[in-house]
Amino acid sequence: MPFADLRLSTRLVLAMVALVLFAVLVAGLSAQRNLEQVIYPERLRRMATDAQELAGRLGTTVREARGDVLLLRQAPATRRLLDLLAAGVDGSGASSAGRHELGRLFRAVLEAKPAYLQVRLIDASGHEAVRTDRSGPGGTIRQVPRSELQVKGGRPYFAAALAVPQGEVYVSPIELNREHGAIEQPKAPVVRVAAPVEAEDGTPFGILVINVAMSPVFGAMREAAESAGLSLAVVDRQGDFLLHPDPSRSFAHEFGPAPRLQDELPSLDGLADLASVDPQFTARAETRDGAEIGVAAAAQDLGPGNRVAVVLTARRDRLLDSALEVLRTSALSGLAALLAAGLAVSVIAWRTLRPLGQITRAVKAVDRGEPVPLPAAAGEIGVLARAFEGHLERERLFSAAFAWANDAIMTTNSQGAITGWNRAAEALYGFAEAEAIGRPATIVVPEDRMAEFEEIQLRFRAGEPIAGLETVRQARDGRRLEVSLTLSPLRAADGRIIGASEIARDITARRAADARFRLAVEASPAAMLMTGEDGTILMVNSEAEAIFGYAADELVGQPVELLLPERFRSGHRRDRRLFLGDAGKRMMGVGRDLYARRKDGSEFPVEIGLNPLGTPEGTVVLSAIVDMTERKRDELALRLAKQEAERASEMKSQFLANMSHELRTPLNAIIGYSDLMLSGVAGAIEPAKYRSYLDDIKRGGTHLLSLINDLLDLSRAESGMISLEETSIDLVEIAESGVKLMAGDAQLKRLALTMTAEARSIRLRGDERMVTQILLNLLSNALKFTPAGGRVSVVVNRTFEGEPRLIVKDNGVGMPGSQIPRAFAAFVQVDDAYRREAQAGAGLGLALTKRFVELHRGRISLESQEKVGTEVTVVFPAERCLPAKVRPNERGDGKERRSSEQ
Repeated sequence: MPFADLRLSTRLVLAMVALVLFAVLVAGLSAQRNLEQVIYPERLRRMATDAQELAGRLGTTVREARGDVLLLRQAPATRRLLDLLAAGVDGSGASSAGRHELGRLFRAVLEAKPAYLQVRLIDASGHEAVRTDRSGPGGTIRQVPRSELQVKGGRPYFAAALAVPQGEVYVSPIELNREHGAIEQPKAPVVRVAAPVEAEDGTPFGILVINVAMSPVFGAMREAAESAGLSLAVVDRQGDFLLHPDPSRSFAHEFGPAPRLQDELPSLDGLADLASVDPQFTARAETRDGAEIGVAAAAQDLGPGNRVAVVLTARRDRLLDSALEVLRTSALSGLAALLAAGLAVSVIAWRTLRPLGQITRAVKAVDRGEPVPLPAAAGEIGVLARAFEGHLERERLFSAAFAWANDAIMTTNSQGAITGWNRAAEALYGFAEAEAIGRPATIVVPEDRMAEFEEIQLRFRAGEPIAGLETVRQARDGRRLEVSLTLSPLRAADGRIIGASEIARDITARRAADARFRLAVEASPAAMLMTGEDGTILMVNSEAEAIFGYAADELVGQPVELLLPERFRSGHRRDRRLFLGDAGKRMMGVGRDLYARRKDGSEFPVEIGLNPLGTPEGTVVLSAIVDMTERKRDELALRLAKQEAERASEMKSQFLANMSHELRTPLNAIIGYSDLMLSGVAGAIEPAKYRSYLDDIKRGGTHLLSLINDLLDLSRAESGMISLEETSIDLVEIAESGVKLMAGDAQLKRLALTMTAEARSIRLRGDERMVTQILLNLLSNALKFTPAGGRVSVVVNRTFEGEPRLIVKDNGVGMPGSQIPRAFAAFVQVDDAYRREAQAGAGLGLALTKRFVELHRGRISLESQEKVGTEVTVVFPAERCLPAKVRPNERGDGKERRSSEQ
């Protein structure tokens, strides 16, 4: 039968069956096309977004450490220790206390940051000065004793960090931790964040470095990737694996040659150079076994030239599992539709054709003149379709905005059960959407915040708007999160509140940064003020309260001119506007005196440093204010004392010069005439006992002349009027001459006087007269305080560092340890019965000797034990050394040469 002769209902049924067959075919082809052109790229883009988020975790970890390094290098404890070490008091009680203080600060940092393994201060020679780590029992924190400190000067990160300009931070590549030159086991990946530190005078001291453990970060990243069904790898700039899906292959390159990312994915060219990785890098690649995989990568700069990439991979069939399942389901549904088409179409045809039949009958009835009412349902299907389409479009837009919002959003019904949960909420709270839907909103509320939550619900139900409420929420793993909440009502058509939308923004990092900033400001030894662009005081620390006499709440909100003398206020407003026009870190009022005003109206001199800070609300200025009252008073006292000391020194020098001339003239006459009389030129001395009187006169005069010379030399040395007459001298020759010169005195006391030299010649630049006087003073003391039968020795050699050294040692009476510090003081004599009996000096010898050694930039030390003996060591700096002059037929054999022995 021709198609045109079929009944309308039959034709409609056949047409609808054909339409179903066509729809199924088109849907199948469209689904296949969507797999390749829409779904697959969309899954790859989602992987790229996940890779960016994981890479951001690495960046966040390093940025936190960078901030902590910069904060620690300026911490008062750090500065105090650097000042002590720069002053040369290393090894003293003060420096030990400084090390312990800095170690406690490092301990506080490690306790606050579980990811930090070590915090160290390393000096410019590469030696660890202070180190606090987790090497205690069971991984506890401890400050490493000085005996266990290591030398790190040979490590690459040390030289690199030392070369970084001041104010900048060096970030090392991620690598396995090494202790004593060996890789630590089990493997511990670390990144070292370091900054150079300087002494107060700008001299480089070394570096401050934090070792950050990367295992926790890598573990969290791996867990996040695996929960999404993805494989995670982290590679460095060369493509070496820092993290591999196979843990045994992570950091394999540190143990020898190992395959890189380029070797495992040879068909992937886009990751050949990490410097050019696109922020949304995605690609399709093949593994060596020919399997197709999807690849997404994101690069992260940890520091200059230090870039890593996070690479996520998944097999193609894994990415398309759900889509393929939908395709299979669609095909089965199409077959089922064919079977049900007859029944369904018959019903639809009947319902559709019924109004048409009515219209047909109505038309026929009109032809017969029989009035029949038209169907009232005409056109409703089209209206309904258009309304539904409009609703569907709005729903689609809302779902996209909800799902991809940066803030965590959840919706609840009137009973408080969760009905909506976006991706940001999953990331923030740790609950997957399927886990959260249907559960009460209190799953993210800490126990101690339940009362606050109930109060918020009451306010919300009463219609009170809630926006920007800062509170605490709790993640699935128990972490407490600082958040800012905004709650909006969901209303029915009649205006009833049927639910709520809660938007949460994570402000944990901002709160931590604010806390660190406030802690740093409060810990500052200087008064700190923060002012806005209009000069209003925004924040003060306790030191500012102390020096100005105001409480904090009396200052906050007031104009900063309140703290200035009245005569300076109008000018300061002008200067403040000029400063904001060209804001930069600087000292205020350079070249002129600044004054501030206390609450009681008194004025005091100050020094002010200005530091502008950019914030979302505009520029604020952080001012550091130092009360200069004590310093000004000390400077004035120092100037007056200096002037007085200079006058006294000038008067002393003039007096000593006059006295030296007045005393030397008669003493030379006395000594000369006594020599003349003792020689017998003036005749025989009668009676004979007068000869002993003349000997006493000569000896006393000679001694007094020596004291006058020593006193004058000491005065000239202390006043800086004496200078070196440097020539090339031989320390061995000077020692030999000095021993020969003192040999007679040694024989008179029946003492053994010996000399030993490690070489025949040790030459240096120095003042020959002073070096000779140094030796003679030391020998004179040794001979004077060694009883008969004793032994005095002179040793000339070099230290391990190549410094020329002169040692004078005796086995005389020695001195108690309590007297050693007084030995080098002028006009001081050690309190000892034998010494009082033996000495005839004024206590100038060792004092003058010390001054002569210091003029050569050398050092002198004394060791003595009562009734055992004394050893004095003089060391000249290595830079004074000269090449030895070898004498013909002579060699340094190190043997002892004995000058006298009785």
